[in-house]
Amino acid sequence: MRRPWGRPAGPPRAAAFAALAGLAAAAALGAFASAALAGSLAPSWSGRGGWGPRDPYQLNWNSEAVETVAGDVVRIDRIRPLRGMEPGVALFLATPRARLVVHLGPAWYLDRQELRIGKGDHLVIRGSLVAIDGQLTLIAERVARGRDALALRDGDGMPAWDALRRP
Repeated sequence: MRRPWGRPAGPPRAAAFAALAGLAAAAALGAFASAALAGSLAPSWSGRGGWGPRDPYQLNWNSEAVETVAGDVVRIDRIRPLRGMEPGVALFLATPRARLVVHLGPAWYLDRQELRIGKGDHLVIRGSLVAIDGQLTLIAERVARGRDALALRDGDGMPAWDALRRP
């Protein structure tokens, strides 16, 4: 298995990991103390980087506005739809009617999927068509390229990356 930073997986080095864990704990405690002294820990985003089912971003999902669009990928970007969110992935899709912004989901989740999407790919995307910051945006439920597909949310907008999904 190849690690994201380009080095192959190797045997753990207990001392190095212990030192890093200690530094991480100290940094987390320092950040928590600084936030507490500042009087605010907001936004908390419930541990999912703002991409969870009960987070403010998810309130944009509208089951009444679900549509299917087809088009070609013009650009792929990392985004932060709301202040304080973890990075996500957005596509800019050229359709016969217009150019459309498509929010796929959190980058940490999409980076781990087998389906790789690139500029020029022809996609069929089902999702909720909403306005975010005044811009027409499709929050993707399902993305298909030919016979390959990636389910990102269910019909109610519940994210596939949420560990508390209903069975």
